[in-house]
Parts: sequence; structure tokens; C-alpha cells
Amino acid sequence: RDVTYSLRVLRKSPGFTITAITTLGLGVGINTACFSSMDAVVMHPLAVPRLDRVMSISEEQDGNYHWVTLGNFEDWSRQSRSFEQMAMFGRADMSMTGAGDAAHVAVARTSANFFSVIQAPAFLGRAFLSGDAQQGRDGVAILNYRFWTTQFAADPAVVGRQIRLDQRTYVVVGVMPKTMQYPNAIDIFVPFAPTPQQMQNRSDHDYEVIGRLRDGVTALQAQAELRAI
Repeated sequence: RDVTYSLRVLRKSPGFTITAITTLGLGVGINTACFSSMDAVVMHPLAVPRLDRVMSISEEQDGNYHWVTLGNFEDWSRQSRSFEQMAMFGRADMSMTGAGDAAHVAVARTSANFFSVIQAPAFLGRAFLSGDAQQGRDGVAILNYRFWTTQFAADPAVVGRQIRLDQRTYVVVGVMPKTMQYPNAIDIFVPFAPTPQQMQNRSDHDYEVIGRLRDGVTALQAQAELRAI
């Protein structure tokens, strides 16, 4: 009887009913989104071995932090002794064809050792090799797991397939595991093969840098060394 009465009241006030249902729906949706983010970031952190040894590295100027220039990244990676390796990546939006309808995709252009720094083996195929980050040999791509499942229907034969990004042909050489979700919201990884002139650039702060600390080195020690460099 209570349910019948409630439905009769709601039917008599359609405006209130629609508002109430919409409010409840938004509340449930927002809470679900917040919990999903907390679950991914806090309860299930990035599946990176010894994540506490992986540092995000920025440039500091006038008390503000910035992404890194290629020239400074080159100096740090060559001269630093605090890190086993350093890697960089830049983000780009590209147009992809060759896999169904044309689509805009989020691309990370990474140094060849990026997956080595975070110690993420490929789920299918392989990660980047050192030679992939050379001019003329950089036409290879690795897919994010989610993107592979949605855009390629989780086809295991995707390795070796050609796609086109901004009118350039790339060969898919691997798929990352489901747990590899760094950097966030990236669909495709391609190697970055900078020219010597680009590596001398110290004005464009366009690149994010990560590094894996050597055993026994603290973050403060590494920071002091990078500031000196």
C-alpha cells in the first residue's frame, strides 16, 4: 500500500518526480566515478615494480614546477649517477586511420627505454627496443590494453598490423598489459626520435620525465644532484 501511494503521489507531480530521479541519478553517478578513481589510484596503485623507487622529475623556476626541456633531460640522463635510468615522454593528439573509422587518439611519444624504467613487459608482442628511437626506424607503435580491446576487439593478431597516425604508417609491435595505465588516458605509444637540434632545445618545456633511483639513493640525494647538474 505504501508503494502504491508513493507511485500515485509521484505521478501527480511529474516535475518533482523528474527532478528527484535526475538528482538521485547524478548523485549515484558522481559517487561511482569518485569511488572508481579512488579504487584505481589508492586501493590498486599502478602495477609498477618497486613503485617507490620511480620518481617524477620536473624543472623548478621561481617556485613553480614545469615539464622538462629536451636539453636539460639530456644533461640529467647523461650525467646523473643517482638513477638507474631516466625516460621521457610527450603527449600528442593524432588522427588514426587503418583500423575502422578514422578516430582521434591520445598518443605518448616516449624514449625507447620508457617501459624499461617502469619495468612493464608487453602483454602481446614486445616493448620498444633501443633502435626504435632512431630516425627512420621509429615507425612502430604499442597499444594500450583498453584501446586494444575497444578499437581492435582484443584481436591477438593485431601485432604486425599497420595503422596510420597523422598520415604516417606505423606497425603495431605490442600491446601493454591491462594493469599498465601510465601515463593516464593514453591510447597508443610511439617512440620519440629527436633530431640533434631538438636535443639542444632548452626553452620548450614539453616533456614529462621519470627515473628509477639506484638502490641506496634517496630522493633528496637525487634532487640535490640534479640541481647541481
